[in-house]
Amino acid sequence: VSNHHEVLEAARLARDIGCDYFETKAMFDDGHHVIQVAEEILTSVDDQLREAAQWEDGSFEIINSSTLTSLRSRVGAVQPKEYHHCKVAELRTLITPSGVYVCSYHRGNSQAKIGDAVTERLPDIWQNSDRGVIDPSRDCLFHCARHRSNLELDQIAAGTATPEPGSDYDPFI
Repeated sequence: VSNHHEVLEAARLARDIGCDYFETKAMFDDGHHVIQVAEEILTSVDDQLREAAQWEDGSFEIINSSTLTSLRSRVGAVQPKEYHHCKVAELRTLITPSGVYVCSYHRGNSQAKIGDAVTERLPDIWQNSDRGVIDPSRDCLFHCARHRSNLELDQIAAGTATPEPGSDYDPFI
């Protein structure tokens, strides 16, 4: 059973209770692969998001998720990556009661666990960890919200791009 018809109502509720933003994401399977949906469902969601955009102001925003962008362009479940190091892993991590992980997509993966915040100090974990233990070309064939950021960071490092936030700038990446 789908709840795609409730997007506008959910966005209105988010605005009414004081949320700063509303973001709709696609469904994932257990391997973090985006599940494709029928064109009618995607059109319905997009129509509702366009209508919800009328409520955007300085205190409320409709955020375009990378998963919906993938659905719109029919990218498919597998997202190959040609790079071997995730530069975004140098900027963020996931801290859980069961461990500190190099990436949220690898939560629970013992190979991606870089420490234990219960028994170790966070500065020590960060300074002593190998955040390159995950090879995106091998370990991250699923949809990754950080993929575009990694491509951009590679271009910046190569001197072939200038980092300028555009109209679709995502403050969470």
